[in-house]
Amino acid sequence: MKKKWIVFAAALAWILLPCMAYSDPSEASVDVEVKASVVPFSLGAVKDPLDFGEIIPGGEEFTIRINARNGTSTDSSDRVTTAIFNSSKGYVSGVESGLITVNTNSVGAYEIDYGGAITLALLTDPTTTMALSQIEENSTLEADIVFPDNDDPFYIHIGGLLTVAANQEPGDYEGTVTVTISRP
Repeated sequence: MKKKWIVFAAALAWILLPCMAYSDPSEASVDVEVKASVVPFSLGAVKDPLDFGEIIPGGEEFTIRINARNGTSTDSSDRVTTAIFNSSKGYVSGVESGLITVNTNSVGAYEIDYGGAITLALLTDPTTTMALSQIEENSTLEADIVFPDNDDPFYIHIGGLLTVAANQEPGDYEGTVTVTISRP
């Protein structure tokens, strides 16, 4: 009986050993570790005011346009410091386009919304006002989609058209333009 088992084991080894030693050289299996890190989307903006400077009315209504779209320095963080107006109707000095520096941790599309026309109110008498309009038309980026190339800041220069009355009350005027930057 012992001899039969030896013969049987030898026959089985003769059949199984070549199969066990053979491996297909055209394939291999490897375990690959998979990772993911989810970080919150961040979008921040730093702003500098849109400043129409010092205005001396000349006796009749006129408009002052700060055209940040077609100004001298619209592609960088430099602010436009020139205004277009009729000098026979008034005098303006010290203007600066508004500036928004947008920081984000995500490359992609951003939509810009400039809101609408606003009113600037005299600080000592809020019923005395001036109108600011054409904000989108005079800012560097229209209300369409912006695609920053990387996660470096991008800049939005803000301009507009300010209407000054012939007998505009002297004093400091303020208002707020709401610019919304969002992911579509």
